[in-house]
Amino acid sequence: MPRPKYAVRTFASDATRAKELLSDIRESSPFVSMEASALALAEEPVAQPASRRHEWKPAAATLVIWSGEDAALAELLQDCLRENGIGVRCEGTPPGITHLRVMPADESAAREIIREVREATPPA
Repeated sequence: MPRPKYAVRTFASDATRAKELLSDIRESSPFVSMEASALALAEEPVAQPASRRHEWKPAAATLVIWSGEDAALAELLQDCLRENGIGVRCEGTPPGITHLRVMPADESAAREIIREVREATPPA
């Protein structure tokens, strides 16, 4: 009988907690009869590009990278940018227009991440 295969992906910052939550799954059906190698938790290290290793200065985040009234999308974009090593400053409060600002050095990477999220496409 074919066994289901699952892939769980998390932010690197959530990896430890995810491993804790998934550790009990190995003991339950249908995973009991699976080989240990099939259940190994993969660790894909995320290397931060050298171009984004500059010091974060909130006052230098002057470039508006996104504006809108969707607070949930604004929060998701902030999380995605931060997970990719891009500092972001949020201005505005719901209900109303929210502006996300980044440092000019992060503009191209930030725009690409926002494009990927809005178009639901994987990184190129």
